[in-house]
This record gives sequence, structure tokens and C-alpha cells, in this order.
Amino acid sequence: MPSDSTPGDFQVSRQPPPEPGVYRSVAFAEYAAWDAANAGILRAMAHAPAMALYRREHVEHDRPTYLLGRLFHLLTTQPDLADGEFIVKPETYVNDKGDEKPWHGGAKVCKAWMAEQEATGRSVVSAAEMDQARQMAENIRAHPKLGQVLQKADVEVSVVWVDETTGVTCKGRYDVARLDAGIIGDLKSCQTAKPDAWFADAYRHKYHIQTAMYVDAGKALGLFPEEVPWFVFALAEKYPPYLVRGYDVYDDPQAMSYAFLDLGRKTYKTLLQQYAYCLKNDEWPGYGDEHADMMLPPWVKDAEDFEMR
Repeated sequence: MPSDSTPGDFQVSRQPPPEPGVYRSVAFAEYAAWDAANAGILRAMAHAPAMALYRREHVEHDRPTYLLGRLFHLLTTQPDLADGEFIVKPETYVNDKGDEKPWHGGAKVCKAWMAEQEATGRSVVSAAEMDQARQMAENIRAHPKLGQVLQKADVEVSVVWVDETTGVTCKGRYDVARLDAGIIGDLKSCQTAKPDAWFADAYRHKYHIQTAMYVDAGKALGLFPEEVPWFVFALAEKYPPYLVRGYDVYDDPQAMSYAFLDLGRKTYKTLLQQYAYCLKNDEWPGYGDEHADMMLPPWVKDAEDFEMR
């Protein structure tokens, strides 16, 4: 990866995207460099256009979260590749005197070992992290319905399409896809897969934008059969016993899940129009220069309401 720009991000050099279509076996770094709008950039547009401009050149990359997520994805969809990307940190090391000691990051031997792993491109995780990701993956694969979705599915499928309203080139990356059956799957690790909490998390993280874009990408490229596209969230909780759950989204106005998709579609279409304007005029404003009046949150009615929330 290119060198870090700010903590948690890495910078990418923008490259023209390929022609609209489906691209398999594309490295994430190559995909990230394609200069096209995606769900992350549009989420940033909701923050401020200046943030969207930054996101065109930087990929959000909280390292501990990214490593666990990447390991979980690999063990779920491509377990044979995990050993090539990850290695478990030893619990002990042998010093110059031949004594076995508990692992210590400041020790010369430990530093040399870490440098060797970095040089070979392998990410280091603890035994506990490996066990955590492995159990999450195993539970997803063992789930009677989610496991079926994974069977014969393509993984990490990149798509490029042109939005017909704005003419903006967009991109997306399906975690898993069975395009012949109209199925798109998205793997997520979470604190809880209970409905109320997950629905709130999904809305807060603006997953409805991503869902709608991914469904519309498939429709724009003619990837789906006649059946209604089916988007699946495959969730695994990050603590024992690593419970899993699936949530479905259907592009059907009669489906209960349609409100989630419909809001995502309306939201991303509006944000994409704003992005197109900024792109055309090369204007990417932030919050502006004027101060605003400080106010209480709208839910505060009196002093008794102002508690720790």
C-alpha cells in the first residue's frame, strides 16, 4: 500500500476506471485507485463535499478493524488464501542467550521477526484474533441459508457502471455474488445482530446507500435474471459464541425490506447529483466561513432532559 497520509487512512493515486462491466480477481489496491464514485465517497458527500474530495484520494483504513474484517472475509470466502496474507504472532521468543521469553515487542528478536513479516507482505495477528475470525467464519459457513449463498459464489467482484441520470461513472465491490441467481452478499462483523440494534447501526453507517448502489449497478449492467434482485447481509457477532444472522433486502415495493432500499436509492441519487456538480465545477466546499448559533439538541425540553445520552 502507499504510505499513510493521516492515521487510519492510506492514499491512492487516482487512475481512470475501466469500461463498465464486471471485473473479477482485481486487487483491492487497484480497485481503490479507480477514479469513480462509490458508496464511501457519497457517504462523505453527506458530511461535506470537501470530505468527498478527500475520500477520492484516501481510503479509510482503521488498521485493527480492517485486519479483523479482512481476515474474517478471507476465512469465510477464500480460506486457502488466509495463510498467505496473515500470520499468527508467537507467544514466546528465544533471546540471544537461548532463553525462552514471553513475546515482547521491544525485544530485538521480536522486532526483526515483525520486520520480516512486513517485508513479505503478511499481516500479523494474535492467536486470539485468528481464533475469533475463524469461529466467525465457520459459523457463517455452517449456517443453513448463508452457507448456501456462499456455495459457488464469486468473491470480491468489482463492478463499474455509469449512472444514467448524472453520467457519473460509479464503482462497487461485491463481497460475494451469484449473479446468475440475482444474489449479492455483504459480509459484516458486528457487536450485535439483534434486529433493533442492527437496523440502527446499518442506518447510522449508511449501508442503505451501499445496498441501493450495488443493486442498481447490477441492473444497469444487466447482470440479474428476471427474478427480483436479492441483497443479503451476512452478519457475525464479534464475541463468543459468535452468533450469526442473515438479513434480506429485496428490490420489490411489496417487500418489507423495500423501505431500506428505497431510502438508500433516493439518498444516493441526491448525493450523486451534488457530487456531479462538484466534479464538473471543481468546487468542494466544507462548512463555510460563517459561524452558526449554538443551540440545544431538539430533543431537550428542559434541564431534566439534558442527561448523559
